[in-house]
Amino acid sequence: MLHTGEWAEMNNSISDDKTIKNLFDRLAQTSSTLAKRDILVENIENEHFRKLLDYLLNPFLITGISAKKISKETEKPPTKQFE
Repeated sequence: MLHTGEWAEMNNSISDDKTIKNLFDRLAQTSSTLAKRDILVENIENEHFRKLLDYLLNPFLITGISAKKISKETEKPPTKQFE
């Protein structure tokens, strides 16, 4: 059974995930470098967003993720669905 704090943490995580997806959608929708910079500057305090950007864009981080692995069909359904 989840306690009140655990529920709040889980809800915050879901909210963070939706916020971060929204930020990436906004970045993808604009071709303006200045607009992208503004989005990044506005969200500089979002630690989860910063960590994800570092994970995705840091050339010195070895993830082991390849195009082949990403496109591989699996039998397991996704763990999260984004709208």
